[in-house]
Amino acid sequence: ALLPHADETNLLNTAYLNGAKVQSNLKVIGIYRTGAVKYSETGVRCTSDDTDIIQAASDCSRAYLNGSETEGSGDATVTASKVDATGSVPFRVWIPSQVTIRLADNDNVLSRVTGWKDRSNSCKDAFQRSSVTVEASFQYSSASVQQTVITPLVKDKLVSSNADARSEER
Repeated sequence: ALLPHADETNLLNTAYLNGAKVQSNLKVIGIYRTGAVKYSETGVRCTSDDTDIIQAASDCSRAYLNGSETEGSGDATVTASKVDATGSVPFRVWIPSQVTIRLADNDNVLSRVTGWKDRSNSCKDAFQRSSVTVEASFQYSSASVQQTVITPLVKDKLVSSNADARSEER
């Protein structure tokens, strides 16, 4: 018998938002007819039962999300097989269902401030300031969670219609 085990079986698919792979390491334990129990590393192959939800490294080193997935699920499965033995590990995969971008003062147009130059930005015209928060709701099947702040995950993807008006404060 094969008993695959994952470091983490509850995965939040943030790769869908920023392309950075999310992964969980896998180990496969083999239980042999002799009674021996040991990690199986050779000859074991892993597959995802649904690649629209989760991916699996064929060598069983990890299950992962790379952003190509289009669904979440409460019962996604990665199956390990070796000769005539199989085993599976279940995963819960959450996928973003709604993304909201919010400006701190709810003013989505930041105007140039007359007579004010930004010395920290090559003395270019200064603009009003606001902070941006990006939130997402994640779901699998029909279950969902409250909004989660994802700003650090997507801040490099935020763009302004006016490149002179956008700057980052650290």
